[in-house]
Amino acid sequence: MKKILISAFAIVGVMGCSTPKPVGWEENHSGTEKFRDPAADTDTDTLALGGQVKLEKCGGKDGVARMINQNGQTMIYAKNLECSKYQDDEMRTSKRMTEDGEKFTLAYEVDTDKPGWHELEIGSKNYFDASSSDRRSHEFKADIIRFYVPPRVVILDLYGSGAETYDYDLKGCKGKIYAKRAKDYSVNIIIKDVTRCNTFDIVRANGEDLDYSNQPIRHLGENSSNSFSIPKKFIEFGANGVELRLYKRGSNQYGDRVLVRFNNWR
Repeated sequence: MKKILISAFAIVGVMGCSTPKPVGWEENHSGTEKFRDPAADTDTDTLALGGQVKLEKCGGKDGVARMINQNGQTMIYAKNLECSKYQDDEMRTSKRMTEDGEKFTLAYEVDTDKPGWHELEIGSKNYFDASSSDRRSHEFKADIIRFYVPPRVVILDLYGSGAETYDYDLKGCKGKIYAKRAKDYSVNIIIKDVTRCNTFDIVRANGEDLDYSNQPIRHLGENSSNSFSIPKKFIEFGANGVELRLYKRGSNQYGDRVLVRFNNWR
């Protein structure tokens, strides 16, 4: 069974903010990003958005998987497949692909609201009918595509003095967030109803990385509320921004990135 790594770069950086890297990422001297599987002896190149990879077990002679952006949706396409079924890590049972003569075609929509690493299995009916132990002890026709979905960016815009934003949804952390200017020119960040994340971090201000000690999100669940402060030393007058990161400690699945933008700040 062949494992393939795909990186689902569904967003672009904002105001110089780079996409966060999960555990195992590194950048080589040529600037090309590679995924270093800690369990592997050698590096395996990832397949970024717009690229393709051969499916060695299910693909036959010319079967490949491609990741594309179609009408704002991130899709994994594969055609000319000799395997008939697929299953991701959220599905309870496998699904049948679209038949194309004697071959099969996969059109899989990546859920960009669920950041982190995910797996998409492509295999024969016999593979999905077999138990986990049988899959390990027998050779089946199957490929596993492993891909990474980065968190989306939530943008909070503050304008001038006395500013306050609306509530915005946190897709990864499952909750809401808003920003409010304080009397001392710092900014309060209020996080409500969060269930998945337990850590708050300020990672970048005005394009520069910060050495800021992250703080725990102590109150979780429905009707919970947490307040954090962006110190005024991180805020400049005029137009600038601060990047926050909310995540679950110990996990390489960051929950949400938040960009607080200050417009006509005075």
